[in-house]
Amino acid sequence: MDIEKVKEFLKNIDTKDIKFMQHFYEKAKVRPINEWLVISSLKKTDKIINIEHQKSKRENEEKYKITAQLSNKYDIVVIL
Repeated sequence: MDIEKVKEFLKNIDTKDIKFMQHFYEKAKVRPINEWLVISSLKKTDKIINIEHQKSKRENEEKYKITAQLSNKYDIVVIL
């Protein structure tokens, strides 16, 4: 899947279909992040600065590392 297809997927995904793993909640305790911040960062595809395809351990699964700009000072990295 190319970058534009990933961005189109993110624009059209229903937010109720986005699930967070336990790892996220553990990190959210020590970092100023929440579900809304992550979802809004992914839905604003003009803020995405990098999409990197990653190897998945599961068969028939596509995995991406997405970096989005939160501000001039901070970026957020999400594995999707």
